[in-house]
Amino acid sequence: MSANNSLESDVASMVMNGVDPAFRAAATGYVALFTADPTETGSLADECDDATYARVAVTKATGWGASGSTRANTGTISWPTLTGAGPDLTYWAWVSSASGATDYMISGALNNPVPWSAGVKPVADPGTLTAVFD
Repeated sequence: MSANNSLESDVASMVMNGVDPAFRAAATGYVALFTADPTETGSLADECDDATYARVAVTKATGWGASGSTRANTGTISWPTLTGAGPDLTYWAWVSSASGATDYMISGALNNPVPWSAGVKPVADPGTLTAVFD
């Protein structure tokens, strides 16, 4: 699991300076899929760009379960059925926007790569997207 540099800076400002990041009040975040690690820079260069692909909205209050410093998705997350082809989808990310640039990113490797080919419907079963904060 990795948090992008922008999120790390926002957390430091919140904890040490009392500056609440604007994105914190939003009730929804989005789960994105990538063909490579978006790294701490939060790069969107390798996000899936299939014609039918879209980030999936998840409610913050109910979408993630907590166990100590670990967070995991509580429900099934399903993306639209893919129509094109490309490299396997190997990473996921929790981001602030439905498309385009994002204010934060927490990312991790998928437990099982998803083939990017026509007719494949990417699905993350409950508990399979995990982020460990250490």
